[in-house]
Amino acid sequence: MPRELWLAAGFLSACCGVLYTLINAAQPSPYMDEVFHVPQAQRYCSYDFSHWDLMITTPPGLYLTSVAVLAPASWILGIELEALCSVSLLRAQNVLISVAIFPLLYFLLLRIHGSTSTTTWAAVHSALNMALFPVSFFFSFLYYTDIGSTFLVLLGYALGLSGHTLLSAVVLTWSLWFRQTNIIWVAFVAGVIGLQWVEREREREREGKQMTKWAFLLGVVRDVPTLLRMLWPHVCSILLFLLFIVWNGSVALGDKTHHQAGLHLPQLFYFFAFTCGFAATAMLSQIELIASFLKRFRDVNWIASFCILMIASLLAVHYFTYAHPYLLADNRHYPFYVWKNVFQRHWIIKYLYLPPYSLCVLAVVHVLLKIQTALWVLLYLFCVILVLVPQKLLEFRYFVFPYLLFRLHVPQPSWWGLVGESVLHVAVTMVTVVLFVNYPFRWPGNDSLQRFMW
Repeated sequence: MPRELWLAAGFLSACCGVLYTLINAAQPSPYMDEVFHVPQAQRYCSYDFSHWDLMITTPPGLYLTSVAVLAPASWILGIELEALCSVSLLRAQNVLISVAIFPLLYFLLLRIHGSTSTTTWAAVHSALNMALFPVSFFFSFLYYTDIGSTFLVLLGYALGLSGHTLLSAVVLTWSLWFRQTNIIWVAFVAGVIGLQWVEREREREREGKQMTKWAFLLGVVRDVPTLLRMLWPHVCSILLFLLFIVWNGSVALGDKTHHQAGLHLPQLFYFFAFTCGFAATAMLSQIELIASFLKRFRDVNWIASFCILMIASLLAVHYFTYAHPYLLADNRHYPFYVWKNVFQRHWIIKYLYLPPYSLCVLAVVHVLLKIQTALWVLLYLFCVILVLVPQKLLEFRYFVFPYLLFRLHVPQPSWWGLVGESVLHVAVTMVTVVLFVNYPFRWPGNDSLQRFMW
């Protein structure tokens, strides 16, 4: 690994150490979802695998991983495993995983863009910015499933791009034990591997000759048996997951009443606005990218696409806007204040965002098409729809992996774009941590301290 990567990893580790200490000192006991996760992990550390808290809706991958990591340490140190499964050490597991995500992002950047397309420092800086992405980075310091889930899907993707199909499927299948919706990303990785293989095969067949779209599609149909043989591990993972749904009667475990799938179409527009907001400093630094986007509006087809998106967003917002009971009942999260102070101020507000929503969708597609094929972009958008639309709750954590995929696959920012992105990520994280640590509050009739977080 290059020296620059080691230096950045050291810097990230130091930042994680400081924030981990601050957050643990302020909140040494389990908080929010940790109230369910930590006791369940401690049950597993006592080798009690029969107990299950029905409030937990995700599989036990997080707890099994903790046991697998801490059990060898228990044997080496001669300490009971139960004693090692403290809140602070369970959180430390996620901190270590968060640091490990950084070199993985660096590897993916080089794999996707090529080692000669950017300087080492630019690639390291870009990966560091993604590792510091505020929403996911904050949850590095709590015992949540998010960090482990993100790491495993990124690792499975990296293995798939490197040609290790079986290992990729194994890792991605393990990611399902952290979060069930990762099944969509299992299909995505399989689709990307298949697309790359098909494109290489068509390129060989073409050999300088022009190939029509129909000939390309017929070639794809002909290759289906070969693709299934190549991608059988991913196909098996998907089939096993479908059997799980039939057996369980739902995607969610435990409390299914508040985790039912719906048709929350505006969730897509929230995601595209979220993506453009966090990617703004990085993307606006590329003048040619901005100029080419503006020139698109001279194209009749592009204008027609904008009009269609406006109509689609109007119908989606008017008929499918949904406020989950959790969103309105919990003032400890950003989405509560977004909903209360923006969308609930006046009934017309949600309609005023239709033009920005449409522009954000077009901007994301435009940026991706700069270096990705149309088929890749369609696959990505299809998977984003499948992941987000069924989610009734507006929760920024659901946007993390789709955003990271977007950020990995767009043209890399200029140096000042990277600096601007760093400033944005660090500023948002520091505000969130300061609010969490220094400004706790109490609810009427409840003596417990409440803390603000994502």
